[in-house]
Amino acid sequence: MKWLIWALFGNDEDGIYGTPGWSTLTGWRLAVAWWLRNPFHNLCFHVLGVVDQKPGWTGRFDGVFPSDDPRSAGASWNWGACLVGAARYPFLAYEGLLGRGYIGWRKGGAFAVRPPVKGTLLALLIAGAMLIVRTVG
Repeated sequence: MKWLIWALFGNDEDGIYGTPGWSTLTGWRLAVAWWLRNPFHNLCFHVLGVVDQKPGWTGRFDGVFPSDDPRSAGASWNWGACLVGAARYPFLAYEGLLGRGYIGWRKGGAFAVRPPVKGTLLALLIAGAMLIVRTVG
């Protein structure tokens, strides 16, 4: 059970309260806001991800979208792979009329999913939850 809580809510890189100065909240409200802002960090970086193994990278896409304008004509599919020894961990990204999105192991080795939907509902829900945490007290 302790491992599951660590994987879902822990953040070995930035700690329980996040990086200093990211919020004006204090105490338990700061911890809850950080969990809502950055859930599954250890799961994506250390359980599914290969960050600890210092991966290499190959492919035409280096983890940064090629265009600053997601409304560019047509869709752009990009690919890449994190390399750990002989293993290849795939990364696939989309940029086009639906927005920007990706799935797979990013350049640093963390696993991530970002749905290619403009105005993502999840982002709105997280922002709303953080606002509620700010007002509770």
